[in-house]
Amino acid sequence: MKHLLLLFLPLFFFSCEVSDNTIVEIPEHTFTFDEEFPLTVLPTDEDLKNSSSIYYENVNNIIDATPAGETIHINLFKFSYGSIRDHLMEAVRRGVEVHVMLDIDAVNNYTSKVLEDSATTFVRYVNYLSAKAINHNKYLLSSGIKTSESIRKNIVLQTSYNFTSNDNSKYQDMVMLADEELYNAFVSNYEKMEVAHAEKKLRDWTFEWEQYGQATVGFLPKITGGDIAVDIFSGVSSTAVVTIMNSKWEDDRPTLKSTLQGLLDQGTKINIMAPPSRTDNLDVSWENTLNEWNENYENCSVKWISERSIHNKTILIEDGENSAVWTGAHNFRQRSLRYNNEVILKLQHASIISDYKVWLETIFEQY
Repeated sequence: MKHLLLLFLPLFFFSCEVSDNTIVEIPEHTFTFDEEFPLTVLPTDEDLKNSSSIYYENVNNIIDATPAGETIHINLFKFSYGSIRDHLMEAVRRGVEVHVMLDIDAVNNYTSKVLEDSATTFVRYVNYLSAKAINHNKYLLSSGIKTSESIRKNIVLQTSYNFTSNDNSKYQDMVMLADEELYNAFVSNYEKMEVAHAEKKLRDWTFEWEQYGQATVGFLPKITGGDIAVDIFSGVSSTAVVTIMNSKWEDDRPTLKSTLQGLLDQGTKINIMAPPSRTDNLDVSWENTLNEWNENYENCSVKWISERSIHNKTILIEDGENSAVWTGAHNFRQRSLRYNNEVILKLQHASIISDYKVWLETIFEQY
């Protein structure tokens, strides 16, 4: 597997005149994507200083590699970035079937105007489970992308990245997989959300873990039942190392806090990267708790990340054959668990775990 930051820019079609005045037509869709899957996009602070295009170029590459006759699904909280919108419109023009679902957030208004009459289907999704509930998803699906030799099928791009210019400078993560069962699960989630929206059935939403090989996925909300923190950290040993980097912490999930404290009590090493106390990112209670853990437990280290905003939601568990990366769009707060539509994804691919380990250690050691 390769760790990906920037890929080649797409080649656009053009006509050129040679010496005998013969017009040579270059095929309209010549962009191919030959990188091996799975792929990660995990830029460090230095990477982001050198480029502001890391995230959207990788999104554009998947869009550009999707040929006519294939299908793209995009399910997003926020989408206002013009470059991605332009590449998506070009996909529509060349015959890609494009399905788009966006949250009701006002930042999506212009993109909605552009896409609602152009996309194959378009949904402006309203999550009415609470006043602050949202469609917090951030994924792109392609039924197939063109390589130099064939079509690679069933592409899942899951990220913490909203398609906005404000997100380009933040710590984000992105992972791309080619997996038929996982792809079908994401498409099913998209279609389930369409039905819930159209028929006002969101209050009937049910949550369950779905395992497909080395990937396990859950499509929130989990309206009733226990906190998924118990599932995430179940069976973690005393010799494990857990690294957490999450953008939002609200002290309204006591099971999450007690589960983490239980790991510390049994001797598990926990490294935590969190934002400084700011409105809607880290409440005072969590700040006090993390400071207490950092002071009282030798096996706890806390770093406050302030020079660059955190927007990823990442847990790395290093625990032998039980090692895993947990990623997606899930913040540490109650409404992320009980109300928001969002994905949490567990990955046990050795190459993905290795990439995340290097990335998180690099950031942790910087502060």
